[in-house]
Amino acid sequence: MAKTYLERRIVKSGIELCEDRIRMKGTTISADDLRGMTVRTLSPAGQVVYSVIGVVIVGLALWIHSEITNMALSVMVLLMGFSNFLYAIHGRPKTVAVLGDSVDLMDLTAEIVNEFVKQADSRIESKER
Repeated sequence: MAKTYLERRIVKSGIELCEDRIRMKGTTISADDLRGMTVRTLSPAGQVVYSVIGVVIVGLALWIHSEITNMALSVMVLLMGFSNFLYAIHGRPKTVAVLGDSVDLMDLTAEIVNEFVKQADSRIESKER
């Protein structure tokens, strides 16, 4: 079972890759495909913190504009807040190959296959009912 948020995101991306390949009439998946997957590496807590900070900075920009009425200053602060919020949504994506030292790709590959088979079995059982 994936323990960290990063491993869970790799497993989720791997399952999506398996589903995409099945839709492409069973195209094989190579090790390079798994290493080439892109996952977000910013933790969920980090994403929430960056989002909240971005919203607070946008609120500060609106307050600056209403109090000072300096458009140049308020737009600059508004863009800083907006970019902070977008950074949180974007989640700092990296390829799995770059993360190779911090995660065990062999265990994650086995887990991707197990999870995909479980999902496929549950879909078959639900269709039979």
